[in-house]
Amino acid sequence: RGINRDITLRHEAEEALRAREQIFSAIVGQAGDAIALLDGDTLRFIEFNDVACQGLGYSRAEFARLVVSDIQAEMDRERIQAVTDRLLSSGGGDFETRHRRKDGSLVDVRVSNRVVTIAGHNHLTSIWTDITERKAKDRELEQHRLHLEELVAERTSELASATLAAETANKTKSAFLANMS
Repeated sequence: RGINRDITLRHEAEEALRAREQIFSAIVGQAGDAIALLDGDTLRFIEFNDVACQGLGYSRAEFARLVVSDIQAEMDRERIQAVTDRLLSSGGGDFETRHRRKDGSLVDVRVSNRVVTIAGHNHLTSIWTDITERKAKDRELEQHRLHLEELVAERTSELASATLAAETANKTKSAFLANMS
């Protein structure tokens, strides 16, 4: 005696699920930005793409042991918790900050976070973009702007001095001509 069950539908569903996982993995893996899923309570990195760990100089195994405070260069744990609470209550948010690489160097990033609920537990999806070059160019432009302001102020001062000298010379000439006549 035996029981036969048709498990064709189950196998088809499992195969469809595997295919869907491969599609999402390919999309996340090909992204140029760091993508991570964080536990909303512990701020541990649960899932992440290679850009997230390699961009900060970590292996996948090393990165899997980190929490946000390990890479956050500008905020202490209290500030991180306050920002996390705000993100969780508002559903997400975007901001600029700095991350610390494994070698201690800093990278400017723009971080975009959204809250997702998985199995009744809040998580944060976090995508960060390296904006270090843009920030350096912004600083360079600001230095040029300040330099131009200094040049304009210097030229304006020189022009004011030249105008005063010309007016003085004109008055002297007028007084001389008046005396001559």
